[in-house]
Amino acid sequence: MPRPTTVRGVLLAAARLIERRGWGRHRLEDDQGRLCVAGAINVAVRGSSVHFWRPARRAALADRALCRLDDRLGGDAIRWNNSPTRTQAEVVTALRAAAKGAPR
Repeated sequence: MPRPTTVRGVLLAAARLIERRGWGRHRLEDDQGRLCVAGAINVAVRGSSVHFWRPARRAALADRALCRLDDRLGGDAIRWNNSPTRTQAEVVTALRAAAKGAPR
């Protein structure tokens, strides 16, 4: 499957990844493959949740997608993701909401 090339595409792909693989907190990816919001964005863009492989163009796209989510949430998306009261449904909804109006 081709990787997304737009912020909108990344956010929607991240939402689908969390729905398919599961969602987690405090780690990009846990031992069972569940992804936090940043991990899902990384997988959507880079094919991996880890940061060490960072071609500039791909890194910029992941950063723009996370910034778009930050803006939509009015704060730090990673801290928001890790809140003890957060749910998977809220994370997926936020990713899809941030995708609306994002550059195609």
